[in-house]
Amino acid sequence: MLDTEALRSLIQQAFPDWEFHYFPRLGSTNALAWELATDDCPSSALIITDEQTQGRGRGGNRWLSQPGQGLTCSIFQRCDLAVGDSGLLPLRAGIAVAHTLSEYGLAPALKWPNDILVNDHKIAGILCESRISQERITALVTGIGLNINDDISQYPEPIRSQSTSLLNETGRRNSRENLCVRLMKNYQAGESMGNSEIISTWRQLAAWQEKKVTLMTDNNQITGKFVGINQAGAARIEVDRTIKIINSGQMQRLREC
Repeated sequence: MLDTEALRSLIQQAFPDWEFHYFPRLGSTNALAWELATDDCPSSALIITDEQTQGRGRGGNRWLSQPGQGLTCSIFQRCDLAVGDSGLLPLRAGIAVAHTLSEYGLAPALKWPNDILVNDHKIAGILCESRISQERITALVTGIGLNINDDISQYPEPIRSQSTSLLNETGRRNSRENLCVRLMKNYQAGESMGNSEIISTWRQLAAWQEKKVTLMTDNNQITGKFVGINQAGAARIEVDRTIKIINSGQMQRLREC
């Protein structure tokens, strides 16, 4: 279990204006974040749990984690952002996770739009949800799931062969409390990044650049070469020498035979 008193103290020292909520077991940290988002709630809050029973990923996928081993949290923030910047929000959060993992000696890569890979295996995922009023994003919830001390051999297939953890990569257990604070600091630092810096930094960390991929959208499947992202954070897929712009979807790499 998390040392909640130590974590609460660390969070309050680093982020005195943030509200901190811990639950041993919870359905979804994102869902609870929205429940707490009342008119009189603070501008920023961190919701964290040791066990999430109904974790959600992008596109309705389920996020699976081992109780008491990883980091499962959501950050609630009041904000005033252009709706057109929404595609950059998961990219910015991914950069924060990547920078945190690099502090532990890893070389993470960012899989569009919201996954973090190490050695081509998923170590973390992000789910950003927003509230919009008059063409402005007025509230943002960023859910982050990160495998820290998870024993990946205990996961069922195909998750086991597609995933990794900080424990698997470094061979040692790590303090989840310290990692959480490091991540929140990197997340907050990312808020000062302009759109062009988000794009350029994400491109430097991008996975599968110039690789053949299949991208599943709501009602279509596109196969082509991933050639990065545009200024809005959408994927650029080269198909028959034509660039297609994809705003959302699930990407898989196609291995060469």
